Amino acid sequence: MRSAGKILGIFLIIAFMACPLANASETQVLNSQELTLKMVEREADDDALRAGIRTLLERPEVSEAASLLGHDANRLADRVETLEGEALTDAAARAAAVQDALVGSDSVIIISSTTLIIILLLILILA
Repeated sequence: MRSAGKILGIFLIIAFMACPLANASETQVLNSQELTLKMVEREADDDALRAGIRTLLERPEVSEAASLLGHDANRLADRVETLEGEALTDAAARAAAVQDALVGSDSVIIISSTTLIIILLLILILA
């Protein structure tokens, strides 16, 4: 009976040792250059999104709207640096829409104040 227990124990040990080897053959490994390249690309994309938001916040009419809401546009621009992931993507999309609306004319503001307030609040909340 003891020899059967030993054989079963040895079998279990071998089975457990083989499991990680089976999984290791299925995993995909990125080399350090590929990983570094992916990280650099992601950071460049995030920087471009942040630059778009900062460009919007530099506009005089946006700065004035922020002041009317009791916020400093420069402080909001600093907080843009803390945005990342989905919050950054969402804020950048909204900023691009506002920027497109404002580019139409320098003398007429086509953007609604509600949209501008939503963008400013989104930056404040998510940052």
